[in-house]
Amino acid sequence: MKSIVVGLNGTKSSFAAVDWAAERAARGAPRVEIVMIAGTMFSAGNRLCASIMEAERRVRERAPEAQIAWRRFPGRMPESLFEHAQAADLIVVGCHRRHVGSSTATARLPSRIASGSRVPVVVVPDDWSPTDRPIVVGFDADGSSDAALDVAAREAAAACMTLLIVHACPSAPGENEDPLARRTVPDHDRSEHGTALREAAIQVNRVHPAVIVEQVLVDGDPAEVLLDYGQSASLIVLGTRHAGLFVGAILGSIGQQVLPRARVPICIVPDDRVSAPPPLVLTTT
Repeated sequence: MKSIVVGLNGTKSSFAAVDWAAERAARGAPRVEIVMIAGTMFSAGNRLCASIMEAERRVRERAPEAQIAWRRFPGRMPESLFEHAQAADLIVVGCHRRHVGSSTATARLPSRIASGSRVPVVVVPDDWSPTDRPIVVGFDADGSSDAALDVAAREAAAACMTLLIVHACPSAPGENEDPLARRTVPDHDRSEHGTALREAAIQVNRVHPAVIVEQVLVDGDPAEVLLDYGQSASLIVLGTRHAGLFVGAILGSIGQQVLPRARVPICIVPDDRVSAPPPLVLTTT
């Protein structure tokens, strides 16, 4: 990883994003760019200077060898930020975890950020703290998680953490069945899912032989399974084609359930084989 762009607006959640970016930089990201967009409520005067100085101090404290730059761009969010983050490896933003699920425009921003980004986005809750727990990545055999697997493996390698590849096998309810009832996936389907999961783990180890890879294949709702395993994770990684987990600017079913309920940072990785939609939003809250 060469560069991280972190959004800053002076709030607690944006400083959580700065702290996460600093921790990542200490593990091998030589450049951290702190970005503020002109016109936001914290982008002028003494408050701007104080926020920038504090953000720089936090990065230097955790990653003294990192190159640190800060920029204040004119324009509107998120267009300006996405325009200047096109060459970044990662965008990091913060969120108020307790407010993400509400219907206000501000609370919806984190999910809209990820849906418009052409590079991976990490959403960091405002009560985040560092941990050495495993990285959890959601797997789907349809190929939509390929880019997410690669990002998750690189993060696990950089942090010397275990990578847990989680694949949930949902089964459609039959006629007159309770759609919320828990059912067992047929053996032949489970075998196919298991084979795909093993092949994914083998491929990860070929590229990242030093990473300890564990596999989990369970019956259940994918979002609930990810949340369950994510409780003991340092990061949850999800892939999207911008037509699967995310549809336009609206977070799809899995991400919509995971993002507001997860207690750890979530990394949303767009499938680089599919063009992302035009950027729609970005700021920290």
